[in-house]
Amino acid sequence: MKNKKIISIILLVFLIQVFAQSLVYAENKAHKNEKLIIITANRLDLEDFKSIDSVGESNQGYIGLMNIRGAKGTNDASSYASIGWGRKSYVLNRDLTFFDYSDVAKSNHYKFTTKKEPSKISNLNINTLIQTNSESDYGAIPGNLGEIANKNNLKISVIGNSDKEEPLLFSGSIAMDTFGRINSGNIDDINIVDYEAPYSIRTDYDKMLNLFREQYKSSDIVVIELGDSYRLDEYKKMMTDSAYEEYKGTLINRLDSFISNVENELSKNDSLMVVSPFPSLENYKEGYRLSPVYILNENEEGLGVLTSASTRRDGVISNIDISAYINNRFELINPEISGKTIVEKQYENPWTFLEAENQKIVSLSSVRIPVLYTYAVFEMCVWILTLIIGLFYAKVPKIVIRAVKFILRITLLIPLVILIIPIFNFADVIYSLIIGLLFLTVGYAIISKLIKNDLNTIAILSGLTTIILLLDMAVFNQFLIKNSLLGYDPIIGARFYGIGNEYMGVLVGASLITISIVFEKFGFKNIILVPFALAVVFIMGNPMMGANVGGTITISAAFLFLILKSNGVKIDIKKIIGIFVAIVLIVSFMAWMDFNNENRSHLANTILNIINTGPSAILQIIIRKISMNIQLISASMWSRVLILAIILMVMLFYKPFGVLKKLCQKHPYIANGWIAILVGSVVGFMVNDSGVVAAATSISYVVVPMLVLLLNNSDDINFLKK
Repeated sequence: MKNKKIISIILLVFLIQVFAQSLVYAENKAHKNEKLIIITANRLDLEDFKSIDSVGESNQGYIGLMNIRGAKGTNDASSYASIGWGRKSYVLNRDLTFFDYSDVAKSNHYKFTTKKEPSKISNLNINTLIQTNSESDYGAIPGNLGEIANKNNLKISVIGNSDKEEPLLFSGSIAMDTFGRINSGNIDDINIVDYEAPYSIRTDYDKMLNLFREQYKSSDIVVIELGDSYRLDEYKKMMTDSAYEEYKGTLINRLDSFISNVENELSKNDSLMVVSPFPSLENYKEGYRLSPVYILNENEEGLGVLTSASTRRDGVISNIDISAYINNRFELINPEISGKTIVEKQYENPWTFLEAENQKIVSLSSVRIPVLYTYAVFEMCVWILTLIIGLFYAKVPKIVIRAVKFILRITLLIPLVILIIPIFNFADVIYSLIIGLLFLTVGYAIISKLIKNDLNTIAILSGLTTIILLLDMAVFNQFLIKNSLLGYDPIIGARFYGIGNEYMGVLVGASLITISIVFEKFGFKNIILVPFALAVVFIMGNPMMGANVGGTITISAAFLFLILKSNGVKIDIKKIIGIFVAIVLIVSFMAWMDFNNENRSHLANTILNIINTGPSAILQIIIRKISMNIQLISASMWSRVLILAIILMVMLFYKPFGVLKKLCQKHPYIANGWIAILVGSVVGFMVNDSGVVAAATSISYVVVPMLVLLLNNSDDINFLKK
């Protein structure tokens, strides 16, 4: 009897499994009624898409701007590959040696190098791509989309090429499987000789349309590469401006006609995507480095913009999101991608919005480095000037000392000015910066006149910075940070939401020095410090607010240290272990929040990547952080700021001897705050990709108050007598 029950259970489990598999099969069969057509028209810009009537004048569809970065900088081939593989990828044109099965010599060579049978279209250099990307920080898997499609009985085909003097197929990297194979398509004999075209080659659009009709019948996903736009952009340097503009107009008309014809072939459940994986070289040089993407769903009305959980920014997506969109559309489970599916959001005037957004992004990007470089140099010059005045303190007029102290405090005002200038909403970023700086400097001068105490004015300044940063993250969806010069750049694409490492460092320094000065004035109270610390840590780590894991670790370590020191607890190895355990618990709580959030942030994605990939993912993260910091130490101006700050503190420690110790004894709570900021700087340096930046911006809140207090203590500062 018992055996019969066991057999019955086994049969029941087997039947359930068979039934589940039949559902999957039925689901895949249902996909046959949904097709996705991807048209790649490379080197086109937003204004070009708008000029294509079937795109720009359509009364339905969604438009977006796409970050084009690959694993190592930017190029056409890497952006194409990132689209298909779902992770930042690294590919060069020479790695794209696709051939048709009819080429016997290449087919035999492919068999020799891979020990696999070639398909209709295959890539001779697939092993190079695998090797190159396995060594990358991002762990892209070449052919990921094609592989997962094959496993789910979805058919992908490719039509077209971007041939010049030599054969070139970019879109093959989107459709191929992990052995570089594509089951169907046509990449040869599509172009015609035309001596009035770049390289005397152009696409035969009539033949392309007929090939599309053939592939459409048997394919779930058809990738079409229209190479004329790429060839024209490459050939532009050989043409006069008038010749280029004339041919560009002709090309736009041909593209419009072809896209319209493709649309006419689609069924009601189909979708069409038109994407330019890379912008024109001219626009790229001018800073317009986001490429346009257009999606049309035949069964949907309405206009709008594209966004994704990768960016959380209306109108902006990442190239790796397209793979996620394809996987989501066909309900494929693909843990090997890091992109997030594209979301279509309705807008009344999407083109107007996107053009303004593009211009704003480019304007900020173009002045970001010059402005921040100027700020860093100005800050260092003021610090050095203060040190010189300290050396000759007895001979310097009091009015000069007061002026220097005011300018010192202004260096802490600049991050606040840069933060709030988006409120002014002027077309010119520099004009907004100047107006904001003048406005706040005058306001701060008035406050300084009314409040004579330097510590109080520093507390007001750093406190205001802290409050605005916390409110911006918690309430205003990081509007100020996203549009700030000290924020992050969608063109670079290192971060799209939350708080970046620049303002993370500012928040660490500003919040700690503010609460320390408050305790200096009114006495220490745990009832104030603990809730304040919890609020700052929660907002920093919350996936929908600050969403900065490294920042959460940094500020948690700093505040835990401050709480222990302020309560007179001696810091030993047990306390350090306790701090570490507390940080692990805090990050675990934030991870739990993130996993229960629909739009998961970097933390949940990182944990999932570690689960799916194994310990190698942790190694990739560590290597990426170390390499980024090494790069920034050698190239970034912030590393100079950090080094100068360390030199200044070491000098003040040794000369005049004992002055820093005396200052710390006179202001014990501020001294605890300084040490906590230094702890945060060290931790921030170690756990963040650009830890140098976070350490430099936070340590300013140690150096400036320290120099101001030293200038206020004339008996301790006369270096020449010591």
